Amino acid sequence: STLVEAQEKQPTDFVLYQNYPNPFNPTTTISYEIQNAGYVSLILYDILGNKISELISSEKPAGNHSFVFDAGSLVSGVYTYVLNFDGRYESKKLMLIK
Repeated sequence: STLVEAQEKQPTDFVLYQNYPNPFNPTTTISYEIQNAGYVSLILYDILGNKISELISSEKPAGNHSFVFDAGSLVSGVYTYVLNFDGRYESKKLMLIK
């Protein structure tokens, strides 16, 4: 996985965007915004709710962030990614098609 971060205008809220492209094979980009610096956790789950991978687990500055996710080792299917920031959670579904 490769981490790419871009700092532009300061966000005013906590937002998790839908990954793009979706469906994908084998890489997709997951973007999010956080309004202040803090600990960010991005976790991938399978359709049954089993934790597959912790994609991000670190302190991040306020701003817009993107994460390029390589799912080359996973099987085709629907997955959920959950972003935790400042005690709040937001989730989206992604579809891997091989």
